[in-house]
Amino acid sequence: MQPSEDIDRVLEALGETGLSVSSFLISLISLDRYKNHCAIVHLISHGPELLVALQKFLHKVDCSVPPSSVASGIMTEIYTQEIRNSSAGENGSHFNVSHASLNQLEEFSVNDLAMQMEECAPQFWRLLNVLLDA
Repeated sequence: MQPSEDIDRVLEALGETGLSVSSFLISLISLDRYKNHCAIVHLISHGPELLVALQKFLHKVDCSVPPSSVASGIMTEIYTQEIRNSSAGENGSHFNVSHASLNQLEEFSVNDLAMQMEECAPQFWRLLNVLLDA
């Protein structure tokens, strides 16, 4: 069987269930019950290839939003979430400076903060390195 015939069968099955391709993929990725499913593992392992294919596709079609804007929006969300997670109270890095004790201020270490940020916000840390190296 040709790959296009397999694709046609999958698209037909999705159509019979009333699911669009995008709603199927979003649900598959979003629902916790599928987080260890082999389909998710396969998607993750081929993530870069999928993004390249999507970028090539978006360049071919008349798209109102440039692929770089889509990618930028995705990365902005990732950076925002990483920064929120790294500054969360659970990490011990968030304290109110106006209510900080002398001991807290004396124990503050920029190096420790940098190591924590690198660990908790790896994508944002890479962005900072790229910007500083430019």
